[in-house]
Amino acid sequence: MSSNDDERILNEFKNIILPPLVSALEKVSAELAAGPIDNFRIAANFLIQKALEGLMRAAQTQKLNDINDRVRSIATACIIFELNSALPIDHPYITALLDIKKEPGGLHFICLRRKLIPGMHDCLSRNLVPILFVDSREEFESGRIKITDVRFPNADQDLLS
Repeated sequence: MSSNDDERILNEFKNIILPPLVSALEKVSAELAAGPIDNFRIAANFLIQKALEGLMRAAQTQKLNDINDRVRSIATACIIFELNSALPIDHPYITALLDIKKEPGGLHFICLRRKLIPGMHDCLSRNLVPILFVDSREEFESGRIKITDVRFPNADQDLLS
């Protein structure tokens, strides 16, 4: 894929594919906030799947791995911050990425209670992508995770640009 192809794919993804999915989440956000996290997870996973299918259509492929790493990384970040931006700041849930050290193969989409991430309840940045790093899936699934370290890589650069 050329750099022009990459830009075409990302442009289509950001401007055509994601907006209706974000709009759909906005419309049901209040209902999802009132229910259990499982309802939010089902809705978010459906929208994430549709976003990934749209990305593959834009790239004219049937496999995500056929899309280059740069485009996949940018699209993954866009999915997370666009879905989270559709939610009001006081919404109890958010989408995030999970990186499991003992499981090679990349990041996993997850849903979390917003209060688990310090400062997330009042973070107004639209371009924030929460990523949780854990040693094992068991550690994450135990429900006993406590996030104590929140970092903003390149924050100084972002503020200056």
